Amino acid sequence: MENLKTIYGILLSQSDFLLYVIKLLFGAFAAFLSIAVWSRNRTCEWVFIALGIIIKYAGIVFELFIYSGIYIAWEYKFCGIDLPKLLFTILPDLLFILAFIVVLHKSR
Repeated sequence: MENLKTIYGILLSQSDFLLYVIKLLFGAFAAFLSIAVWSRNRTCEWVFIALGIIIKYAGIVFELFIYSGIYIAWEYKFCGIDLPKLLFTILPDLLFILAFIVVLHKSR
């Protein structure tokens, strides 16, 4: 069991720990770049894409909170799924869909 690391009392294998570090690093870089693009180009589609990337990164952090035991489940659920977890899963994709719809609409 020497290949397990403890994060906030939770045992993670080295591959799980490495995967979280990679997700956090690349997610942070993508969020930083999306903010940089957002500040230069404030068109509607880029705002939706930037918000989707930022919320996706917040979802990665939220997932880490769940696995580390920092987050305690809400009593509000939708079809048995925790509402914040559902929103962090669906909202980025909805924002990307909106961005693509705006691009398609503008290209007419």
